[in-house]
Amino acid sequence: MPSYRCHFLNEGQEPSASLVPSIQVQAPNAVEAARLTQAVTGCAIVVDVERVAS
Repeated sequence: MPSYRCHFLNEGQEPSASLVPSIQVQAPNAVEAARLTQAVTGCAIVVDVERVAS
C-alpha cells in the first residue's frame, strides 16, 4: 500500500510554510490518506497530501 505525507492545520492554527505539522500514513489513495489524517489527528483541515516514494 502506498505511503502519503499529509500536512494539516489544527483548529485556530494559521498556515505557515515552515510550521505546518505533518504525518505519514499508508492508504490506497490520496483521498483516503486525507480522511485517515483527519480521523487520527482530529485536525480541522488537511492542506496537502503528497505520495512518498517507497
